[in-house]
Amino acid sequence: MRLMRRGLLISVCLLVGAAAAVSQGETPQPWQQPGEAGQEIAGPDGAPIVWIAAGSFMMGTSSEEIRYRIVRLHAVGGIADQQPVHEVSLTGFWIQKLEVTNGQYARFLNERGSNEDDEGHILLDITDENCQITERNGGYEIKEGRENHPVVEVTWYGARAYAQHYGMALPTEAQWEYAARGPDGPRYPWGDQWETGNLCWRGNVDQGPPLCAATFPAGSFPAGASWCGALDMAGNALEWCADWYDPAYYKEAPAENPMGPITPPVPYDQATRVCRGGSYFQYADDCRCASRSYFPPDQCHDYHGFRCVVNCE
Repeated sequence: MRLMRRGLLISVCLLVGAAAAVSQGETPQPWQQPGEAGQEIAGPDGAPIVWIAAGSFMMGTSSEEIRYRIVRLHAVGGIADQQPVHEVSLTGFWIQKLEVTNGQYARFLNERGSNEDDEGHILLDITDENCQITERNGGYEIKEGRENHPVVEVTWYGARAYAQHYGMALPTEAQWEYAARGPDGPRYPWGDQWETGNLCWRGNVDQGPPLCAATFPAGSFPAGASWCGALDMAGNALEWCADWYDPAYYKEAPAENPMGPITPPVPYDQATRVCRGGSYFQYADDCRCASRSYFPPDQCHDYHGFRCVVNCE
């Protein structure tokens, strides 16, 4: 069995922790408990999170969507890793409403006091001129006017370190896609039709200062909200997921709480992690809910960002 259901283990541990807190007279934090449909609360890092109730959806790119890609988007090929379409059931979880911002990430770096994780991996490429966070006098500062833009130039290790610092996790691919499209399974977070004004993409980028990513401030496109109220699930910044990338994974993925491959299907030095959601420089096809991207975990660009989840069931 190549797959490991880490989500169930995490969920059980969180529930046990919450129960222990109650037995000791402590009140569990709101995010340690299931929410109600549409509920929004402050998460462990202070940013808003929204509740996604347990449910099922069809994951992947269907034959109908393939026809749509060819006829409407003039896109061909590049979707074998999005098939076969398969039903996935998930337990409930919280997901951050917005992508993690420069302001949040700079605070994390200053709390941590280091731009490396415990294994020596770089978290944020502050040497790149397009990075919107700089190091100065032993601390980390944000470029003027960029505090509310999604953090970019962050590696997979940097995204994981942030999540772990606040007791959260990176979303699995299945969690991410479910948060984006829900049980009805639209092509885009807002519906089946491409809407140029619902996101930051190649044809609608922010004309910000030079040497900064052409993102918009997080949450700038409320009309592009997904079914659960999450914003920027399409465009703005690509979002790291927890999973190793395996182009054939959908052929063998479990039907309940799939966690991705335990190990990558290639040698570790060639392994990649999944990214989802498209970014400010990509096209409509890349911003579909089912679209998959992948990069080495130590690689980052000025379009790599992330958001976190809290598993509590």
